[in-house]
Amino acid sequence: SRGQCRVVGTTFKCVCNEGYFGESCGSPIACSGTGAAAQAISSTGSGVRPVSFTAASRCGFSITVAPTETMTRMAVYGTVIELSGATLGSRNCSESAVRIRSASSTGTNVASLCADDFSATTSTLRFRVDSPTAYVEVRGVAGDQLSIAYSPISLVCPGPQGSSGVPAASDECSGRGTCIDVDLSATTAVPLWAKRCRCNAPLAPRTTYGTCDTCGFG
Repeated sequence: SRGQCRVVGTTFKCVCNEGYFGESCGSPIACSGTGAAAQAISSTGSGVRPVSFTAASRCGFSITVAPTETMTRMAVYGTVIELSGATLGSRNCSESAVRIRSASSTGTNVASLCADDFSATTSTLRFRVDSPTAYVEVRGVAGDQLSIAYSPISLVCPGPQGSSGVPAASDECSGRGTCIDVDLSATTAVPLWAKRCRCNAPLAPRTTYGTCDTCGFG
């Protein structure tokens, strides 16, 4: 048995035994393989993959995301990787570390993290990968654990073309502002857009991630 069926609130749910996760406890937390042998994960919308080490090892994940049908259409999108709940037992980066790359294990390095990069005051680290596929490799010793969350994010600004996912500089922000990056570390939740409009005065966006379509005088 990989778990127990229990009543949680008004519904029955699986409470997984140590070493397993998922709605049916069918997925082992342990992982193996790096590079071309990494575990492939495909997700429509967001997802989470916990990782736990019972012995010194390393493993990789090739994570491919896609927008859900209910999201604003994103023909040009990337991936947001969130790391949380990290307990890395060794301050030696050759023993406990996390690396994030774009597209594949040989892609552009997005982040290289060791134990000192995780602290009690930083519960979640968030990174943008400008590709629908991100590669995450974790190296750990016995007792190390963390949670890897992933979700799609639009890489274009709102506008007549941008809102449909087609980047066209003359149409982004309706031609009434400048497209700038969103500071993902300053948001409480992962937004749908990695970019927003900084509107020309006196215009303003009607919504946080909207185009410049209203007067900014209040």
